[in-house]
Amino acid sequence: MQLDEYLDQVTEQIRCRKVREDVRDEIGKHIQDQKEAFRKRGIDKEAALRMAVIEMGDPVSVGVMLDRIHRPKMDWRMLGIIGSLSLIGMLIQSMFTTKGGGMAALFSERLPVVGLGIVLMILICVADYSFIGRHARKLFWCCTGIVVYLYLFGRSVNGTLGPEQLWMYLYIPLYAAVLFQCRKGVKGIVAGVIYGIIPVAGAVYIGGTVVFINLLFIELVLFSVFIWKQMALKRHRRKRLIFGAWMTVFAVGFLALVSKSYRIARFVTFFQYHNMEGQSSRGQILNILNNSLMAKGSAGAEVPLSNPQADYVITSLIHQKGYLAALLVLGVLTVFFIKTAGIIKEQKNQLGYLMAAGCSLFFVVQTAEYLLMNLGLIPGMFGTLPFLSYGNHTTILMYVLSGVLLSTYRYKDVVTDRQFLASS
Repeated sequence: MQLDEYLDQVTEQIRCRKVREDVRDEIGKHIQDQKEAFRKRGIDKEAALRMAVIEMGDPVSVGVMLDRIHRPKMDWRMLGIIGSLSLIGMLIQSMFTTKGGGMAALFSERLPVVGLGIVLMILICVADYSFIGRHARKLFWCCTGIVVYLYLFGRSVNGTLGPEQLWMYLYIPLYAAVLFQCRKGVKGIVAGVIYGIIPVAGAVYIGGTVVFINLLFIELVLFSVFIWKQMALKRHRRKRLIFGAWMTVFAVGFLALVSKSYRIARFVTFFQYHNMEGQSSRGQILNILNNSLMAKGSAGAEVPLSNPQADYVITSLIHQKGYLAALLVLGVLTVFFIKTAGIIKEQKNQLGYLMAAGCSLFFVVQTAEYLLMNLGLIPGMFGTLPFLSYGNHTTILMYVLSGVLLSTYRYKDVVTDRQFLASS
């Protein structure tokens, strides 16, 4: 059997057309390597090629085996975890958003939003995330156009938008994809810096302090990963030296930007009045935490905090059900984070790695800030707890970014770096 005929029969068994060319090249190179091994034994060229083809095995069996490997796979465990968190979130919301309204209010208020979010998540998951990789710059500038529109015509309070500012976080997967396209040495690094400035500048004008700090931090981490993975440096020590220098600049620059005097003053004020019960949110939080039991709370009692269903879900849950209930909920959320780390680790191409890391960083940052706020360690801010806290914009955003994360897993054995190198 000729080499081309063998490769044709192998690739015909693979249903996912996007990966056929990659498989063909991979098998072809393996056969050529084996042919060269036979040539070194003194076998002539044609006989060596025939022997290498025969040694690969039956083409149909090989193709069927590769078809099982190189096809989209849904992460059902992650879907189950997200579904569980969604259900837990709706049940928690029914405790805080309804005063005797029960399940009727739960379905009328939360189910439509959660349902829409799940539909969007599944649609994005099924769609191939490599579309973002191929059109990253166009999508980035479209997002920038929307930001400019919101800045010019959006409804703002004290210079910042309301919940609409959260959509600035959609820059995260787009910036990750743009970084992947900037794989051209020093020019790529400069382009990555320029593209990173735009979202941060937009956050300054319409997003407020929290969105600005979060976007800046996530972008800097992504850029650090980009430098580590993309810099074409032959000497390993030199690579580590440059990466270490960049991390130093990262840390110093980030602290300099976020350590403005008015932000420090806000933290000082927040901690000065922690003993004034009823006069500060921190005093109320500490009062709840100090007077709650492990397995028993003040069920049915009104939570003495403003907006408990959005900003203080964990504190309010401790108040009404005790510490054990809150720990169980956080345990499920921890499983979600372990699974996201697994998705990042399983990525086989750089685009998927950067996009999965960016989405995961968003969830980590949001959760960390939210828990610190619920423990009275930082002032109240516009935060969200993934799938658990109230907010229409935040709920939809969580599911959209979850869809991107799931898509990187679904197509991890289909999308390859070679596909982008061939198209660039």
